[in-house]
Amino acid sequence: NTPNVKLAAGQAAEMSDRPTRVVATRNAAEGLAAVLALQVADGASGNAERMLRASREVQTLLVTAAVRDARVGGRQVREGQTMALDPDDGLLAVGDDRDAAILEGLCSFTPGFGLVTLWYGEDASLAEAEGLAQRIHARWPALDDVEVRTGLQPYYRYLISAE
Repeated sequence: NTPNVKLAAGQAAEMSDRPTRVVATRNAAEGLAAVLALQVADGASGNAERMLRASREVQTLLVTAAVRDARVGGRQVREGQTMALDPDDGLLAVGDDRDAAILEGLCSFTPGFGLVTLWYGEDASLAEAEGLAQRIHARWPALDDVEVRTGLQPYYRYLISAE
């Protein structure tokens, strides 16, 4: 899910004596969706496109804090503000109120999802993530479920997926 790993995986695939394809996902939630689409009997070629399609069907955003003042996507961001980013690092929302910025970022998702999963990182706690899950469910009461999972990711407070 990072450029260096994708490059190494591509090189390893070229060196393999077995049919191998790399499914380039952009984050762990997309990677999990890809793995769940795997049909072992279909082989590498039969799986690559299906797995990539499955990875892109999951809507995701990443939540982090700005480490310095900057312009991101044409918007001014101050150090310490919460940023909600799309999988390609595009700025969806920014603000001083973390939960409000996250909810604003989630508003960019295409409607129709029934499950939201919060993967909380090293800088977040279970209690904080559960509180955010309650706010998400209150904002979208028709959701089937909001799951909270530990992700232990070091750079993003949350990885949020919707499907």
